Amino acid sequence: MPAVIGVGLALVALIAFNYTTNKKTTNAMDASSMLAAASGPGDLEAIINDYPKTATAPLAMLHLASVRYNDKDYVLAAETYMSFQETYPEHPFAPAAALGQVHCAEAQGKLDKALAGYSQFNTEHAEHFLRTQAVMGEGRTLEQLGRYDDAKTVYENYIASNPDALGIDQIESSLEKVTLVIATPALAEYSEVATPAATFTPAAPQDANDFLSGLLPQTSVSPDTAPVIEPAAVEPAVVEPAVVEPADVEPAVVEPATTEAAEPVTESPTPAE
Repeated sequence: MPAVIGVGLALVALIAFNYTTNKKTTNAMDASSMLAAASGPGDLEAIINDYPKTATAPLAMLHLASVRYNDKDYVLAAETYMSFQETYPEHPFAPAAALGQVHCAEAQGKLDKALAGYSQFNTEHAEHFLRTQAVMGEGRTLEQLGRYDDAKTVYENYIASNPDALGIDQIESSLEKVTLVIATPALAEYSEVATPAATFTPAAPQDANDFLSGLLPQTSVSPDTAPVIEPAAVEPAVVEPAVVEPADVEPAVVEPATTEAAEPVTESPTPAE
């Protein structure tokens, strides 16, 4: 009897394990499909609420925050980013949520808070691939505060220490602009500062890499995760040799030259004297 009971319990445990595993797999597939087809905040909230244990839920939450940001609901966007950090503190995208909160502060005109946030991010995530975006934010905020010399220093230091960083061309462009403003202060009145609201546009995610690149368009993608684009195969052009048909040319008929015989010269006899 104990043996039979043991076998029975093992069978029940196996059935329960298989059911749980299959259920998790089904939930994961359903959540992933919903995220790919999401068309608004309601769809994203449904994923977060109905499939909280799936790997898709944190992606949906981060995407929801960006949608709210794009709708200029900066307060609610910041709360969503904060909720992400509290719920998924160890998630690989947690730094993105932290940077999103700083963007929200900047968009609300809380420039001192944004400046402190960008500086903190650059210190705590010196090797993170989002750092280029954070450096841009720090310089951009300094420009909005009228601290062009400090912005110039931030750009120059980053370029000097990260000359090959992805997205460095954007930093170089910002450096050129701020250098021009410093040289000609009158231009400051006409100098536009790119705000995160103009560039923080979410896109419907297909996978984690596409999701993050769509969420942060100015962000440089890590070389390890950047998609490899193979050059398109180009078939060599085959040029058929031109066939030149010989022209129908009548052969030239050369008539033999007719030479008339010269008449014989008859000398008149000289009369005898």
